[in-house]
Amino acid sequence: MSTPALDATLGPGAPAVESADAATATGRTRTAAGLRRWAVRFGSLAAVVALWQWLTTADARVGLRFDRLPSPPRSRRSSAGSSAPGSTTSTWPRA
Repeated sequence: MSTPALDATLGPGAPAVESADAATATGRTRTAAGLRRWAVRFGSLAAVVALWQWLTTADARVGLRFDRLPSPPRSRRSSAGSSAPGSTTSTWPRA
């Protein structure tokens, strides 16, 4: 399906879509690939946070001194509390 306005916008060398099924199939593929990319991103983030939690629980000293770093939940609470106006409490570093 082509209109003069569409042809003028896309130009004469633009690829033509043969049917709605071809466009739908391409859209599904892009969506599935996008979901996979986001799943990998979130999975990577979850793995790093889990590793951080484990290393702080074990008080590990591997390049960084995890015995001196706050755990993820403690860090989250601290950052949530520091965003409040007038907040003067500090829970980091632990003694």
